[in-house]
Amino acid sequence: MTNEIKKENPDIFPVKPVDYGRFLVISLGIGSSKAELKYHARSAAKWSLLIWLTSATKKNLANLVKVGERLLKQQVSRVNLDSGKIEASNHETNAEALIRFAKLLSKEKRSRQAGSTNGHAENTY
Repeated sequence: MTNEIKKENPDIFPVKPVDYGRFLVISLGIGSSKAELKYHARSAAKWSLLIWLTSATKKNLANLVKVGERLLKQQVSRVNLDSGKIEASNHETNAEALIRFAKLLSKEKRSRQAGSTNGHAENTY
């Protein structure tokens, strides 16, 4: 998206690169890694389908659901730009943020379908 804005692509509505209020952005998985093992895309790309499927056991998938449910209940976290540390927000849970974001996306879609050329969903955050 940034490159398209810089190229002044006519398919992208007129926007300046720092006009962040015009974008709806959600960032998932920014938490710090506590895992000892690290995998790189280059090595993971060589894994066969069988290696990926052996991790998709009922037990692992059930654990994945539990982790997701636990994450939804946690407070939204943000990176403190001064310290670089991740800090919990007291404003809303991840579940509440996802619901709010889904509503914004829906409103944006209706606005675009209505033929609005300069309108965008108002950020209600």
